[in-house]
Amino acid sequence: MRKKWPLFLGILLLTIGIIFRAATDYSFLGLTFIKVGVALKAYYIIDKIFKGEYKVGMEMLYLLFGLILFFTGLYFKNTGADFNPYLLMAPGIGLKVVFIIIFIRKTRNPKAESK
Repeated sequence: MRKKWPLFLGILLLTIGIIFRAATDYSFLGLTFIKVGVALKAYYIIDKIFKGEYKVGMEMLYLLFGLILFFTGLYFKNTGADFNPYLLMAPGIGLKVVFIIIFIRKTRNPKAESK
């Protein structure tokens, strides 16, 4: 648990930030929590890579395409385009979840190969 504090704190801050943005008028504070949470999660993954506890594989494509879809959906949501942005955001979140599952499997069992 001691080694995983950046991951758990990042998830907590990300969740708090999303709640702040949705439920209050403090969108700047919510955005700050989200950015710090994402940075802590990225730090955790990068630290695992440099320590050799995680070997990057094809699952990074899931993360990359998931982020592209999610942020493209956010762009369409904020522009007011005549398009349902959730058609991009939902698969983007799904691909990010697939990355997380593979990441957890590979860090628990270093011999596991990406699918």
